[in-house]
Amino acid sequence: MSAQQIIYTAINDGSVAVQVRSVALLLPNGDKLIPTSYQGTLPSTLEPGHNLDIMEDYGQVLVTLTQQGLSGAVKVRAAFTDGTGKTFKSKPTTLTV
Repeated sequence: MSAQQIIYTAINDGSVAVQVRSVALLLPNGDKLIPTSYQGTLPSTLEPGHNLDIMEDYGQVLVTLTQQGLSGAVKVRAAFTDGTGKTFKSKPTTLTV
């Protein structure tokens, strides 16, 4: 495995605590990649002004993307779902597979 990490970050910039129920990497083919190395538990409460970082091995993500048949420049987004079922998506980022 590589030493590089992909970091998924949820930030609560609101004034009330929220519950983070799930996190995924959204792939361009419509599939979702669920981080497998997160040591905490979900759902998790995210207090106002706090953030939640989930790290995943970059090399493992690239292996999984290759297994999904993806190659070259692959645009992905992180997605967090809260306690109400609303999904918040990051801006797209490009991974080179």
